[in-house]
Amino acid sequence: MSRWNFVAMGQAGLTGSTRKVAEPIARSIARRTGRPEGQILSLIGAVFLAIAVVDFLRNVDSVIIAGRTDRRPPSTAPAAPGAHP
Repeated sequence: MSRWNFVAMGQAGLTGSTRKVAEPIARSIARRTGRPEGQILSLIGAVFLAIAVVDFLRNVDSVIIAGRTDRRPPSTAPAAPGAHP
């Protein structure tokens, strides 16, 4: 059975400026809690990944909703019941 490296997976969410912001925060939390800094970084990275996934899914949902909306021009809109042409 293969093993998963959850610490590396969580830290994959930390790139560029997010890593620079997360490192001092993780160091501070690690000192206070006694947990390894790598674990704290992976938790922060996992949060960033989760936010990115939720944002992506919201965007996909918006695109789907926009594609399904029946936007007829006013001249081709069906007449209201009981209205005379």
